[in-house]
Amino acid sequence: LPVAIQLFPDKTCDNPVFLPSDPQDTWMLAKMFFNHADAMVHRAWLSIGRTHLLMESVWVCTQRNLSPSHPVHRLLAPHLMHIAQTNASILETYFAPGGWMDTCTTIGVRGLTHILKRAFEEFRIGDDLNLPKAFEGNGVTSDVIEAHPFRDDITLIYDAVRSYVDKVISFYYAEEESLGKDNELREWHKELHKEHAQGGCGIQGVPGNSESGFTALDQLVELLTGLIVNCTAFHSAINLAQYDEAGFLPNYPILMRGNIPRDKVPRTEKDLVDQLPNMDTTLQVVTALRRLSARPAHELGKHVVRHLWHPNDVKAHDTLMEELVKASDIIKQRNRTRKYSYAWLDPDVIPNSVSV
Repeated sequence: LPVAIQLFPDKTCDNPVFLPSDPQDTWMLAKMFFNHADAMVHRAWLSIGRTHLLMESVWVCTQRNLSPSHPVHRLLAPHLMHIAQTNASILETYFAPGGWMDTCTTIGVRGLTHILKRAFEEFRIGDDLNLPKAFEGNGVTSDVIEAHPFRDDITLIYDAVRSYVDKVISFYYAEEESLGKDNELREWHKELHKEHAQGGCGIQGVPGNSESGFTALDQLVELLTGLIVNCTAFHSAINLAQYDEAGFLPNYPILMRGNIPRDKVPRTEKDLVDQLPNMDTTLQVVTALRRLSARPAHELGKHVVRHLWHPNDVKAHDTLMEELVKASDIIKQRNRTRKYSYAWLDPDVIPNSVSV
């Protein structure tokens, strides 16, 4: 239960702090609009921006600069090889001007673009995809919040993937000096942070040196771990829960038709219902959310095509699969004792790539 809700950042007389003690439906309306704002950031940035557009940009950069035989290309390929086709389909189906995004959400394509612009300006890939660092920066470590299902479960996945990446990368770069001698890797690094206007990805916070590239093995390992976890486990947490969270529109509405409340005048149930979309639009929303929440055809680590064949890499992958089985058992056990089950980071349902 929220302690209080304020719907605007400005300090004005018509920006009240809503409380549970306010009239019931007035408090309910404030909660609906708060969830609505969260749903818009979720849809625009976390789903489309961070797990789809960002990862396609990384994959294009990978295709341009790394040969198919390069170990970094081989590590990323199972998780990114279909993302361009997936994004093309989603953008055509849901985000064409006048299409689903414009008719079924409050912000439309224009608002989505605005949120994406602001989010990418603040995004730092070396900090934000490094989940342990991100949890610490956001103040949600275990010493602050004891029980945090997303943090606790995804940390198991992150650690398993990091160990796998480290085993593979450490084999190919036995000495850190070899990082600077890899021309393909240096060009890959350079294009990741190069400005859009110059043909690069324009990603801020890429670890390493802007000229010489990665200067430490851990920089490359952490970045690759973050990329793989972002398009698998993080994508699972963001996508698979959509229907359960937002399929009942009053709970997590992506379309609200009225004005954001600026007073505590008592509302009625009719006022709440009038904020919601009509039956046809609701059906379009629910149908889309159901499709976007579909379970994966291939779970994390279960590659359709094997890209890494060296015995060292095969052994590392086998160890990864063993660790994921252990993580699945731990998460299932946790969910038996949690007040609210959190199923979205069980390796049994985590997709191997951004495929929806």
